[in-house]
Amino acid sequence: MRSVFLLIVILILSIDPVSAQKRKVDSLWNQLESAHEIESKIKYYTLLSHEYLAISLDTTDVLINKALNLSEESNIDKYLGNIYACLGDVYVMKDSLDMAYDIYTKALGYLSKKEQVFDKAMVLVVMGNINLISDNIRLAMENYFEALLIAENNGFENIIATVSNNLGIIYHESGENAQALEYYNRSYNLSEKNNNLIGMAETMDGISSVYFNMEEYESAREYVLRASELYVKAGNTTGKVMCLLSLAKIEAGEQNYDLSIAYLDSCFLQIDHTDLTYKGPRSTIFAEVFLMLGISKFHKNEFEDAKNDLMQAYRMSSENKQLKIMVLSTDHLMRIYNDFGMKDSVAKYFNLYKNYSTRLSNEKNVRTTEVLELQYEFDKKLFEKEVEISMTEARENRKNLIYLFTTSGLLLVLIIFALLLKLEKNKKRNVEMSRKSLEKELEYRNKELTTYVMYLMSKNEFMLGISEKIKKAKLENKLNQTQILNDLISELESNSESISWDEFELRFQKVHVDYYKTLNQKFPDLTPNELRLCAFLRLNMTTKEISSITYQSLKSIDIARYRLRKKLGLDKDDNLITFLQKI
Repeated sequence: MRSVFLLIVILILSIDPVSAQKRKVDSLWNQLESAHEIESKIKYYTLLSHEYLAISLDTTDVLINKALNLSEESNIDKYLGNIYACLGDVYVMKDSLDMAYDIYTKALGYLSKKEQVFDKAMVLVVMGNINLISDNIRLAMENYFEALLIAENNGFENIIATVSNNLGIIYHESGENAQALEYYNRSYNLSEKNNNLIGMAETMDGISSVYFNMEEYESAREYVLRASELYVKAGNTTGKVMCLLSLAKIEAGEQNYDLSIAYLDSCFLQIDHTDLTYKGPRSTIFAEVFLMLGISKFHKNEFEDAKNDLMQAYRMSSENKQLKIMVLSTDHLMRIYNDFGMKDSVAKYFNLYKNYSTRLSNEKNVRTTEVLELQYEFDKKLFEKEVEISMTEARENRKNLIYLFTTSGLLLVLIIFALLLKLEKNKKRNVEMSRKSLEKELEYRNKELTTYVMYLMSKNEFMLGISEKIKKAKLENKLNQTQILNDLISELESNSESISWDEFELRFQKVHVDYYKTLNQKFPDLTPNELRLCAFLRLNMTTKEISSITYQSLKSIDIARYRLRKKLGLDKDDNLITFLQKI
């Protein structure tokens, strides 16, 4: 059971090097002096209290009570969890374990926020340690398993290592050596991983206890010496004290009582000079040292000294509820008083021994079952937690998949939409380019057609000029040439008109496809000459230009235009050319 004492040390406070701690304390004092708000003052009083645990218990007591009073007066409960935890540490150091336990219980009520889970786990472990010292195994394991769940869920490996070591102690005390070694090994591996020399040393000391109970004293001694080396390396005086106590037990087990007493005397010399990192109850260690001294002296027949040591052990163990020490101390006291022939004292200590041993026996009888039940409950809770985490992860994964698919789907839709927009834009651009190309082509064809018409007009004028000249010559020449000239004139006029019109119609229909067809469908009453006039007007030709091509007078063309407007059903204000160009 003695291995648990050091665990209170580690969990209550982790000490920085002295120079670093002094700088930290000075800094906190400066911040406290410059603080104006009450909440800030409470914060710095609390932080300073934790630091002074390693320096001055009295100063810690004053500071933490200032923090507590300010919190109560201002109804600020933000730091109450840490305040009560520190106050519990103070009472542990004062050897008032019952008071410390009650205060730690108060602390748990305030350590409920997510960012306080580490502090909560630490308080639970120290409460478990107090219950373990008092042989209240059920409560100790409940505290440890609750702390272990928190540590497992948040990856607090140092706490996992500490709890595993403590559970190793419980299984060891219950006679379950295999299970004890399993927990010890887990603790050692985690401590080694985090380079926690003290944690490694404690585990070695615990394994030594297993071998001690199995009466394999050589193996027990080997592990204690390895633990002692680690404590020396870590500069931990308290650990060396615990190793001296373990060595004293081993020597007593081998009936080397003089050497056992020598180790125990060294314990007394070292206890008062233990390093400041030890914040556990010293009376629990003294109780065990006095017990071993009394037993060793008893076997050396030094009954008076043995009686005094055993009385001290009984008194201290009674205060700390260390039932096993109470049983052993009353048993040996009964024997000593029997040797002294003091029947009343024999009867007294016999009754005490009987009472305590019965309690211890009953506890041992139920301990294994109780420990196994609690282990089962913890494993069940851990399994349920793992299932819950797995289900939460599965739901989260499903949610993420739905989100991924939804996002991917939306992204795909956006991509398709963007592609469609691009295609539509390209299509519109292509259509626009085609339209412009066709317009340019049409404009070119219209210009070409107009040029051809102008050419026809020029040719016709030329032909007409020749015809006029021949007519003039006919009047001046002989009569026998008249018939020949008349035939030539008729042929020129006829050929000029037919060739010009056929060529024009061919070119016009290539440029304006289905123009005549559309006109005939909409206006079936149009004559061929009126269709021809529509074509000329479609080309935006003037009346004079049409007249020169058709050999009609300007008046005839105007009359033809008037009739065409009527057939097309145009009002007086409608533009004939614009209408024909839209068809």
